Amino acid sequence: MLKAGLIRPSISPHGVPTFCIKKPTIRQFTPMPRKDDIFDQMTGCRWYSCFDLLSGYYQIRMREKDILLTTFQTPEGLFEYLGVPTGLSNAPATFNHEDINVYLAAVEQVFQRCLDRQLYFKLTKSTIYSREVPCLGDFVGIEGVRIDPDKVAVIQEWPVSRTIKDLQSFLGNTVYVRRFCQHYAESTFQPYLIEIKGARLDTLDPSCFRSPQYSLRRTPVLALPDFTRPFRIRTDASQFGGVLYQSE
Repeated sequence: MLKAGLIRPSISPHGVPTFCIKKPTIRQFTPMPRKDDIFDQMTGCRWYSCFDLLSGYYQIRMREKDILLTTFQTPEGLFEYLGVPTGLSNAPATFNHEDINVYLAAVEQVFQRCLDRQLYFKLTKSTIYSREVPCLGDFVGIEGVRIDPDKVAVIQEWPVSRTIKDLQSFLGNTVYVRRFCQHYAESTFQPYLIEIKGARLDTLDPSCFRSPQYSLRRTPVLALPDFTRPFRIRTDASQFGGVLYQSE
């Protein structure tokens, strides 16, 4: 880190573990972008690019007056961070301001902005002009959103749960892929009921595990919304729940 210019020797009066400040940090309330909102903005693209910032946080420079407050102790002496270290309360919010969206049309503009701000990419994790790119746990392309095959394999190979903890792990994994499972709520109703009420696992129908596994054998590709066409809303009988959709 010293050779990379991420830290430097320090003579600061501060140093972890004796880290003292006069008042608590004022947190930045910057909401993280929703996954669905990001996918919606990728509608209509034919080519996709994805960039990964090399050592992300460290590329954001610390304010000069705050550098001495990041001092930490080592057997070789005191050092202080020049880039934002992990662990600072506002680091995620600050980094989110610098996030690079994969659906920007003008890749050259992205390159120029990163060049102006001295931001560097990790080439092994970056993709330029591809028909499909990995994005937030799924794959997004011209045909729509498809599930990561590795996530499908985990659920397909999951054994029948023998303990409540195993059941919770299974349900936690299936929640992420429920958008791709037809009748997910119906097929997992009994496992969720057992988890909540603490009933015996031997009363659980094994088909409750197989249903999500069968649904993922032919995972659909979820189409991205077309904002030039009308949307429809279908509600349930109570009109408290509903689905926003488009017809083919």
